[in-house]
Amino acid sequence: MTSLVPDTDLDYSTLYTARLTTAVADSSGNPLATDYTWSFTTVAVPPDTEGPTVTATVPTDAAVGVAADVAVTATFNEALDPVTMSGTSFTLVPEGGSAVAATVSYEVSGSLATLTPDTPLDMETLYTAHLSTAITDTTGNPLADEYVWSFTTVSPPDTVPPTVVSNVPVADALAVPVANSVSATFDEAMDPATLTTATFTLTPDGGSAVTATVGYDPAGLATTLTPDVPLDFGTLYEARLTTVVADTSGNGLAVDHVWSFTTELSDLVAPYVTAWEPAPDEVEVLVETTVKATFSEGIDPTTLTTSSFTLTPQGGPAITAQVSYDALTFMATLVPAANLEYATTYEARLTTAITDVVGNPLAGDEVWTFTTRLDAPLCRITTSTTDFSAGLLSGLMISEYDNSITGGQMRLQAPQSDLFLVPTLDPMWQITKPSGGFTPVISNGILDGQERDDATYETSAMEMITTYGEGVVCETRAMIQPGSAFSSIGFMSSSSSLNQWAFFSTRGTGDDPVPVIHTSVRGSDSTIDDVPTTVTLDEWHDFKVIWLPGTVEFYVDGALVDTRTSVDITLPQRFGYYKSAGSDSSLLIDWVRVTPYAVAAGSYESMVQDAGEPGVTWTELASLGTEPVGTSVSYETRTGETSTPDGSWSSWDAVVAGTLASPVGRYAQYRAALTTSDLMTSPVVDEIQLCFEFAPGDTIAPTVLATVPDTDAVDVAIDAPVTATFDEMIDAATLTSLSFTLTPDGGSAVLATVSLDGTGTVASLVPDVALDWATLYSAQLTTAIADTSGNPLAADHTWSFTTTNEPDTTAPTVLATVPDTDAVDVAIDAPITATFDEMIDAA
Repeated sequence: MTSLVPDTDLDYSTLYTARLTTAVADSSGNPLATDYTWSFTTVAVPPDTEGPTVTATVPTDAAVGVAADVAVTATFNEALDPVTMSGTSFTLVPEGGSAVAATVSYEVSGSLATLTPDTPLDMETLYTAHLSTAITDTTGNPLADEYVWSFTTVSPPDTVPPTVVSNVPVADALAVPVANSVSATFDEAMDPATLTTATFTLTPDGGSAVTATVGYDPAGLATTLTPDVPLDFGTLYEARLTTVVADTSGNGLAVDHVWSFTTELSDLVAPYVTAWEPAPDEVEVLVETTVKATFSEGIDPTTLTTSSFTLTPQGGPAITAQVSYDALTFMATLVPAANLEYATTYEARLTTAITDVVGNPLAGDEVWTFTTRLDAPLCRITTSTTDFSAGLLSGLMISEYDNSITGGQMRLQAPQSDLFLVPTLDPMWQITKPSGGFTPVISNGILDGQERDDATYETSAMEMITTYGEGVVCETRAMIQPGSAFSSIGFMSSSSSLNQWAFFSTRGTGDDPVPVIHTSVRGSDSTIDDVPTTVTLDEWHDFKVIWLPGTVEFYVDGALVDTRTSVDITLPQRFGYYKSAGSDSSLLIDWVRVTPYAVAAGSYESMVQDAGEPGVTWTELASLGTEPVGTSVSYETRTGETSTPDGSWSSWDAVVAGTLASPVGRYAQYRAALTTSDLMTSPVVDEIQLCFEFAPGDTIAPTVLATVPDTDAVDVAIDAPVTATFDEMIDAATLTSLSFTLTPDGGSAVLATVSLDGTGTVASLVPDVALDWATLYSAQLTTAIADTSGNPLAADHTWSFTTTNEPDTTAPTVLATVPDTDAVDVAIDAPITATFDEMIDAA
């Protein structure tokens, strides 16, 4: 039986004709012999007896935060009798009260009723709207039941000042550690923009406010002031939050919140190690590892040396290494000059020569050991600028960590950077001295800042065209050579006029017998403030200048060397350098970048890595780099057997603790995601190793996992291909028309084409001509078929199936219809059906 169901009701009192055309065919494809038609008449129009219904309301039921001046509306499914819509049939009642005075109106065009209160509603109040059964449609049918819905009006605005519920240290606390931070917790959410070093201060008795960083934790409703340096011993300090500090509604503290505490008389607590990398007794450590130790408090960086922090192989002398210290994280890092040895136990040692900032040494030598991996893995390594550039970067940039392009790094994209990888100057730069310009020498990724167009050696200066305001960082790897009195590099308003600046400079000593690199600042008052450093000339250093509101910080090789406060730089600044005339010495620049970073997240997709053989197990991904607080680096991998990723490749799988979840495959790719919560900081990736192992020799015979058609299948199409799926790759040379056959019962093997698909695991047999109807066929895979390691099938694999019967060629006929031919008073929503004498093709 077939049915026709109209999408909408038919018209009343109308004659309809139903038709089945000769396009209708049975399941064997035989059509009706002729079109089949019949007619019927629908029922007369019934009277309207249904009441109206509400289809929408404003506000919606249970709405909250509704404006006090809201107009309440209800939309109906049909036209109403306007006379029945009034202030008694449509009411609005507050909880526990009487109906509000209001005007009720009705718009015929949209069947929309509106109740407009005469005065604004009360705030934070539950109101209930009522539509009574007195409301009728135009034929007099009323609402079936009273329609009711409720909503709550908006809360009144917040005008209550915030208060401090607790502070650390508590008021009048004694013996507070000098390395302590100061915090206050509020009773509500605060506007972070109002919490600054001007509104949250810490001042010693009789002194000026300490330099510090102020932050806000929205989850804990707490603000924290962290002094830049430890507080003084035995000193009374006053902490103050001013009335500028406000909540998110703009309400400031009612009065300044002030409390005091006194620091400890002296620090007698020895520092200790809280974290180790590699961990104590760790094995299978990469030979490229760095060794790190995190302390319980700030360490005097002058006590951390290659003598007080050592790494020694078992039975040997301490290795050559570089040692550095991060004052922000209390982390000491030892970087070996060369890779460690395989299968070797190393002892890391921190001696009692290491002290905290007040001179307390470690209580005893801190010693731990770890063992490197047994042998060198087979790895594909990404480490140079060329390696990283071969992948696909989004929101990331390639940088260098030394004065060679072989030392590549990957980090978030800076708005401006230059690696000087081409011999011509990038358009981001402009040369300001000499006045006629010059052609700078750029070779092997290094810029020589000295003018060398002739032997005069004139004053040379250049700068980035882009200018910046405060809240910016410039970083560069450079070598300042002695010879010129003035060699300067960093922020400057103009490299030609040098009105205001914050840079590193020899400040007139560059041609002295003992030249000195200074930190130098000149603000709007034109006062030049120079502070000498111990930074050496004629060596490569990483120079960094951080220009914040009222403050400039100077870093060399990651260590803070100077901080300036009350700095008033009013002119926009550029990154640039200046070198005075009279010397052919060089001011060498390896790379430069200016931040904050342009994005908070970026990704990197590597080029396809080739292990050289199929079926390889990709075992681990190891990376070297740094992840400062608030940053992260994560990895994913995918694998496949084709040189270009396609549908046969695995999906991306996360790398967890260096371990890969991707399946075996000759080829692999990794994807890195770098993020930061602070655009002043970026995670850095120095090197990525993607390692693999070859599978052991295969001695296992292949097996058949599935066949098409299935064993003993019936009604198989006579043109159906015959396939077999194996559990591993098959040697295509062993799959032939002799090793894969199809034979009818009592006959000879059919002529056919045999092939293997792209995965090497699915064999197909396609007969040259259609098979016979209603015939039993046997398919056979012989032991001549072998896998790619030469292992044959353990035994012949045979299965059978039967083809379908010959098709039906008789036309179908209609046995009955609903409604009958010439039927009358047929319901307008009645389905129309026809019953056939055999099964019909639904298509």
